Amino acid sequence: DPRSARRLVGSLADPALQATALEALRRLGPAALTEMERAYSSWTSEPELRRLLVDLAGRFEDDATRRLLLSALTDPAPGVRVEAAHALGEGSFREALRPLLDLKSTDPASEVRQAAAGALRKLQPR
Repeated sequence: DPRSARRLVGSLADPALQATALEALRRLGPAALTEMERAYSSWTSEPELRRLLVDLAGRFEDDATRRLLLSALTDPAPGVRVEAAHALGEGSFREALRPLLDLKSTDPASEVRQAAAGALRKLQPR
């Protein structure tokens, strides 16, 4: 039931419930995106929770995930930016080309630059 998304997202902060909440959110799929985006925006001091949300959004095979993934490219935490770059490359989101190019050339974290380069390789036409 999509109405459970808010509570499930809130449960991600509890280590005892985290794995179960992630699986339930994965099963809800894009119906949970609104709550996931809300939590992503409000968890400013929780980079690991934001990374989990970005990873989960990247697993949805839906174009609606683009907004969350693209905004995560500017996250202050390098781990979140890495996760967003991987997800955008895997999802073949061509509109991510410019932001990934910028990330590859200007990000201060080498792991983020490497993730952006890997995502760009996946986005190149074959």
